[in-house]
Amino acid sequence: EKIRRDRALADSRFSETVRRLDLHDGALRIDTSTPPPIAGSARVGLLNAQEDLIETSSWWYADTESEEQHGPVSFADLQQLWDLSKIGPDTPVWCEHFENWKLIQDLPLLEERLDA
Repeated sequence: EKIRRDRALADSRFSETVRRLDLHDGALRIDTSTPPPIAGSARVGLLNAQEDLIETSSWWYADTESEEQHGPVSFADLQQLWDLSKIGPDTPVWCEHFENWKLIQDLPLLEERLDA
């Protein structure tokens, strides 16, 4: 009986949370619901999502010699800096999806996209 009551309470709380999130989304005119899975494997979907983040994120990079931070720049700007050898695999980069700075060489998908 206790388990049934606890389950009913949990279901009620979940429903209320979903209702509040839907109201929030409506007020802000956004959709924070989980998107449907992309056709194909989960790995392909994850890679597509990561590529989209690379292309659409604002990036900051640090000059390893002067330790100056530059940005925000677009991925296209980052690619141009890469092509001009102004940044390389050992360049620290950051975007709003990271907690900390990371070296380009530690982000294989980013490095692959810059090499393309």
